[in-house]
Amino acid sequence: MSWSIAFGESDVSEELDEYLLALGKAIYLACSFEKKCLWVVRIGKAVRHAQERRPEDPDILSFLMKLDDSLLGRALRDLATLPGVTAATMAVLDGARRARNVIVHELGNIGPAYDVTSQQLAEQGQRLARELDDLIAGDACISEWCHWLDEKEPPPRNLVEAYPNLVRAWVFRHAQAGPPGAS
Repeated sequence: MSWSIAFGESDVSEELDEYLLALGKAIYLACSFEKKCLWVVRIGKAVRHAQERRPEDPDILSFLMKLDDSLLGRALRDLATLPGVTAATMAVLDGARRARNVIVHELGNIGPAYDVTSQQLAEQGQRLARELDDLIAGDACISEWCHWLDEKEPPPRNLVEAYPNLVRAWVFRHAQAGPPGAS
């Protein structure tokens, strides 16, 4: 339990590199998903404040300065209170939140790098691919909303439709045959 890496390379160092690169890309996507959720919540709260503001309430800039960037779970609960957000959409976003937690907090726990086996990497790679699908679904949803907010128009349909495959291909681009362990 003492050393994470040791002298020399493991028997599966190339497979390990592929897995860790894919995991790193998935973590990037997970962090991006969280940041976008927090951004949409911040905008929703600002709009609500502006609509419901009483004369004694702080101005919008003061209000925004007081907003904290909460944890993802709380942000999703706040998103659920915004107009037009459906239970089905919240289920997709909550699935992405759960997948984000697994990717960020669990899938890197493979033990010492010098001791990992091909079987472990195969199992972790398959699990990463499954969790990534849930994360992609939520990220696609929140990305569409961000596009609307940024561009004031719908995102290109071809991008919306291609997004899941684009992300999967990017995450696993370096792997020989898809997710590590899939071959």
